Amino acid sequence: MDKDSVYALANHILGRTFWYDGKLDSAIIFTKKAIEINSAANKFANKANLCHSYFNLGCIYNDLGDIKKSLQQLNNAIRIGRQFPSKMASLADSYSTMASIYTSIGDYDKTIIYADLAFNYGEKINRDDLKARSLMEKSQGLIALNRLSETEKILNLSLKYASNYEDEALKGAIFSMLADLKKKQNQPAAVIAYYNKSSQAFRKDSFNYGIAQVANNLADYYQYHFFNPKKALENYHRALEFIGIVSGKSLILNNISKVYASEKDYLKAIDFNEKALAMAVSQFPKMEKNDATFPGLMRLVVNKPDLLILIRHKADTWLAYAKHTGNDKNKLRNALRTYMLADTMIDYMRWEHSGNVTKLFWREQTKSMYEHAIETCYLLNDHTKAFHFFEKSRAVMLNDQLNELGAKQLLSEEDQKKESVLSRKVSDMQNELAETGADEKAVADIRSRLFLAQQEQENFIKKLETSNAQYYAYKYDNAVRTLAELKNEILKDKQTLVSYFVGDSAVYGLSTGAEKTDFQKIDLKKYAQLIPEFQKIIGDREAQNRRFKDYLTLSFQLYDLLLKPFAIPPGTRIVVSPDGDFLPFGAFSASRDRADYLVSRYAFSYTYSAGFLAKSRKNRKSGILSKSFLGIAPVQFAPSLAQADLAGSDQALKTINRHFFLSETLIGAEASRNAFAKNAPDYRIVQLFTHATADSSGRTPTLYFADSTLKVNELLTDRTSSTALLVLSACRTGTGKNQRGEGVFSLARGFAGLGIPSTVTTLWDVENEAIYGLTSFFYQELANELPLDIALQRTQNQWLNKATSADRLPYAWAGMVLVGSTEYVSPGISRSEGFVLLIASIVLAVFLIYHFRKRQTGNQ
Repeated sequence: MDKDSVYALANHILGRTFWYDGKLDSAIIFTKKAIEINSAANKFANKANLCHSYFNLGCIYNDLGDIKKSLQQLNNAIRIGRQFPSKMASLADSYSTMASIYTSIGDYDKTIIYADLAFNYGEKINRDDLKARSLMEKSQGLIALNRLSETEKILNLSLKYASNYEDEALKGAIFSMLADLKKKQNQPAAVIAYYNKSSQAFRKDSFNYGIAQVANNLADYYQYHFFNPKKALENYHRALEFIGIVSGKSLILNNISKVYASEKDYLKAIDFNEKALAMAVSQFPKMEKNDATFPGLMRLVVNKPDLLILIRHKADTWLAYAKHTGNDKNKLRNALRTYMLADTMIDYMRWEHSGNVTKLFWREQTKSMYEHAIETCYLLNDHTKAFHFFEKSRAVMLNDQLNELGAKQLLSEEDQKKESVLSRKVSDMQNELAETGADEKAVADIRSRLFLAQQEQENFIKKLETSNAQYYAYKYDNAVRTLAELKNEILKDKQTLVSYFVGDSAVYGLSTGAEKTDFQKIDLKKYAQLIPEFQKIIGDREAQNRRFKDYLTLSFQLYDLLLKPFAIPPGTRIVVSPDGDFLPFGAFSASRDRADYLVSRYAFSYTYSAGFLAKSRKNRKSGILSKSFLGIAPVQFAPSLAQADLAGSDQALKTINRHFFLSETLIGAEASRNAFAKNAPDYRIVQLFTHATADSSGRTPTLYFADSTLKVNELLTDRTSSTALLVLSACRTGTGKNQRGEGVFSLARGFAGLGIPSTVTTLWDVENEAIYGLTSFFYQELANELPLDIALQRTQNQWLNKATSADRLPYAWAGMVLVGSTEYVSPGISRSEGFVLLIASIVLAVFLIYHFRKRQTGNQ
């Protein structure tokens, strides 16, 4: 017979039947045959039916654990389904399944986006089951991101739709999620009640997997809320009776391991953990036999968050076992090897995540793992591995951004242009979404358009990764510089890097210079007491003036706690890599009785990580005719911006401009947002005198121009920046929300992400006269061909020598700090030198013309 749509339907049904029966290889063969027939360009094919077949094939690949192929086929289902209004139910199912997949890999941004799209289609055809399922999938992402009030509202709505449809298994899943929500809201009675309702619903539907999940979750609750290991073990073993999925069994076995570890029965704990790991990677037999193959093969595992749980627990168990046995070295080494493995898994997960919310969620989630890894290194006195974990615990997203920036330079001009257009399109829609109010239809429309834009961008990037091996390698370079590379390649003359890690149980400091490396454990309780008090007084002139003795005591105590133990000799150039907010180390006092500021002994600079210093270095050499300086001073601002005038900023800028020849100043109305965006990337040094707003609350850091504002999330990398030094003379440009496990998201960091290696920034509200004077001194020192950190040190010491007693308070001068590379940035020839050169050139030209004409006259 002709292989027509009926024949294709028979193959489709056979494929589906084999899928339901667990015979996935046969399911793929028949489903692909159905797709082949209906894809043919003839009148006997039924293109609309491709939607169902692609959906089934995507689900089959998901069951096989091949996420890449699963998403590819689900996208095909969506592509076809959009062409046929009759396929809206399949579209909803496809989007819901994609949301579920992104939940499994921990990309919760996408979970929410795809679940919303699924709900939209369910609503269009008024299918309560589709609406309930999509809302439940969305709640998975919301609850993971701790958006609890939204989750409760959505789950109750989902339950209402499921009740209308009378789907017991779906109701059981929703009851289980409501129990999880009540855990976070600390309502024990409600937790137990919802778990019982969930189990009853699953039993009515004979859904064994659901029954097992409820038993497992209930066991967790008995273990961690009621501290009842006996009841926990009973429920875990009940879960094992009902669970049929290998990945689920491995997690339950690991949970049993955790119970034994909490009871200090470490041998049993390790035994159950090994069984869990063996089961989790049973699809890769080599993993069990050869540890060397494990890291590479981990990348093939679909559910990386679950595998990470097993590996982290194994490491934590070895660490606890080691401490229980007097810090046994062999057990500590086992822990360290396993933490390194977990770190590799985190890298693989990071590459699969696209949204910043999801990335930040996982940075926060993995912070405690890095603390345990660093503690292990401390107990082993292993400086090399400690440095690795210090680096991996901070500014990883910034380093990824710089990787991407560098990778773009390897693209053709056409590909760079297309990449920039797509990036801007996505960014514009993200900003539009952030600014849209509560209009649900408007939000849904923007999300739909944003999804299509993101999909277009991702498809383009994937194509580049296939066609350009160098681009791919540069983009995913996750190598951490070694201590030897730090000393030989990154740190300059007399520089020492001091890194800090602030954990839940201790603070650690690692000092690395040319001569020695020192590893210190710092009292967390003392640190937690001193920092808030110091931050209250350092940015408040009145409080500092009134309580100066208290200030000296606090600043001395912080010096004694954070820097003195490293015994760094005076004259050293100290690079501080903080974990969180920047502290003005130069304003610490070496005496509690008198003002003996550290700025007189050390030149301080700051960095987000050693990796940032290595990745962001620019070629500082420039031609004599290169653009040297761009100065911006709006002075007055549009009434709608509600900002005070900055009287005197134009004069301060003109004074600074005398140091440069090929320069440009934008003053008053010329200092617009567009003028800054258009011109700034072309200049080696950029100076801004303006207003800025930022704080630790999460409010987006914002710069003000004469006509409008520029938010940090609006900075785009669609042009390569030539800027080597950016001076942000505005309030709080170095402050922002501290994202645990990643660092402070400030304006300065935003510009660092554009590849600008050095930024002079501010840590609190600055006073006009002080910032004008300090900035002027800084450019005078820069003209002496000094490294940037020494130029700033001399600037601040010069201020202390010349200022009145009131202006010698740290509030006036210590908030100006250097972040990034300390390498000298040439300002080029000065304006006076430029005019001399220009006049000399004119004289020489006249002289040559005169002699040429004289010779011509003589020849006649």
